[in-house]
Amino acid sequence: MRHPETLPGGEDFLAPPPGRIPGHIARRVSETFGLPAALFVLDLDNTALHLAASHPEPGKREVLDLREHPLSRVIHDRRPAALSAAGLPGEPGPLSGAEYLAAAPVLAGDSVAGALVLGGAEPFGAETLRELARLGVRAGSALAIADRYTDELKRMRRRAELSIAAELQQEALPPNELYTERVGVAGFIEPAYDIGGDWFDYALNGDRLSVAICDAAGKALRAAAVATISLGAVRNSRRRGLSLQETMLAAHRALLESTGPEQFATLLVAEIDLRTREMRVINAGHPLPVAVGGKEPLPLRTSSIYPPLGGLEDGQTYNPDIFRLEPGLRLLFLSDGVLERRGRDRSPLGLKGLLRRAQRYANLPPFPYVQALIREVVEFGDDPLRDDATILGVELR
Repeated sequence: MRHPETLPGGEDFLAPPPGRIPGHIARRVSETFGLPAALFVLDLDNTALHLAASHPEPGKREVLDLREHPLSRVIHDRRPAALSAAGLPGEPGPLSGAEYLAAAPVLAGDSVAGALVLGGAEPFGAETLRELARLGVRAGSALAIADRYTDELKRMRRRAELSIAAELQQEALPPNELYTERVGVAGFIEPAYDIGGDWFDYALNGDRLSVAICDAAGKALRAAAVATISLGAVRNSRRRGLSLQETMLAAHRALLESTGPEQFATLLVAEIDLRTREMRVINAGHPLPVAVGGKEPLPLRTSSIYPPLGGLEDGQTYNPDIFRLEPGLRLLFLSDGVLERRGRDRSPLGLKGLLRRAQRYANLPPFPYVQALIREVVEFGDDPLRDDATILGVELR
């Protein structure tokens, strides 16, 4: 293996047309180190890596299951690592004969988008891992740009066909995770390929973190229409600098004006001042948020839970509840699809059941923590989910 004098830059990765960028990245990484390389992208529900491109051989489409695969530690831990090829079954062509593998996460902002993998005959040193990690960041930026201009990456990330409602949902969601010195945010919706009535949203503006979680009534496109309108109203209000009260009222009126009386949504909106750790919350028919990290999990009970949006005539007024949050707390915002998940004996999971299972994951970073909770929800029952299960986690550092 040779050590490169210079690493390919972002402009190098963006040189070809958008649809050819994954293959170009794999080729340039292979040329840089003089070793076979492969680029994997993460699928929609974050449970598998799909081969996007490899070099020097094209390689057939491969899927690595992260639920059973040691490569999940690379993605979840967000750091490069050297892995033994013996633990990676089904490798694509150019890596099949490698005795050792080095893998680094492909990062698009704070979100893991995939993995860069090198194959070699000798163990990889720390310098190579650092260089590969830097290329993972550059590759992530290039893929994020390419993704706006081509459908190739979206096709690679899908294990199944998306419903139209789920397509609308996926396009509307923010990145799955955000990390700063003072706060970590992570959200996930299961199933990723169907339904489409839930959404979560967040934005960090200065010292203020805004979060929202919604559950639109109905199924498929009817729910997706309600979700799209309510999300648009919340984002428009936030970007206009409106208060939480005005935001909730705007979303309520938007649904009244554009949907029928049977089309409504539960919505919770909150703002957290990261300097004072004061949180303001308005809840329209949604499950209560939960604070985890103290002596025991604590549902944050609001003085008022207002009716769902769009279900009643105009004239509703909204007043926020105020909470003082301790540093180190982790907040969970949930949809009723989480709490109402039924087990093998048909009893619901409920908040106590979820939090009892959550204790074993307390030390995980926000995104793997949320993923672990979603996995517990899915595995609680034998049947497929009949409603979106959504969890948005916020960690005050």
